[in-house]
Amino acid sequence: MNLGIFARLAALLALSAHVTGMPFDVSPLGLKAPTVVPTPDKLDMTPLLEALRAQGLNATFGGIKSSAASNTIETAERRSNTLQKRVIPNCITFGSTPYQDDCNTAKQAVIDTAMNYDLAPYECVDIQYGSCSSYFCNWDPCAYINADTDWWGAVMGDIIYWCINLEGQCGFYDGTGPAYQIDIEHSGTELPPYVAATC
Repeated sequence: MNLGIFARLAALLALSAHVTGMPFDVSPLGLKAPTVVPTPDKLDMTPLLEALRAQGLNATFGGIKSSAASNTIETAERRSNTLQKRVIPNCITFGSTPYQDDCNTAKQAVIDTAMNYDLAPYECVDIQYGSCSSYFCNWDPCAYINADTDWWGAVMGDIIYWCINLEGQCGFYDGTGPAYQIDIEHSGTELPPYVAATC
């Protein structure tokens, strides 16, 4: 067994208080994790999209495409850790890796938007800046979720640090209770498919 990765992780954790830009557990900082909300009377994503665009991002809103089970091997692998809340994101080789500077700019723009929003089941907000693309998707088939851009940006920071900076890979974070996913990929990558579930 190769213990190199464990030694490297132990060294990083030992130095975490001294490393600039080290990822953090966002819960103690008062950031609001996504929550389930009642079905809203009206779901208008226009204010969020306009605010993200005002920060210089290419922002879109749309649904995740449904896929047959036979075409979802990658999605099943990407969602394999959804039952466990994780602080460290999952890093994957998935197309080209975006430039770290582009992702840092995108992350800060998301945080600077400072907005709260609701997402319908299987809906996503997708942003792009230069080579960097990030999306926030509601994976819950039955529930609307409420989230904010501070949380999205904080998780993007963890993905940038652990995956792009340390591993040279793309990355994603699967949240639970409610189920959601935040991802960073190279611009031009399509949203992942899903296998539709029933309530």
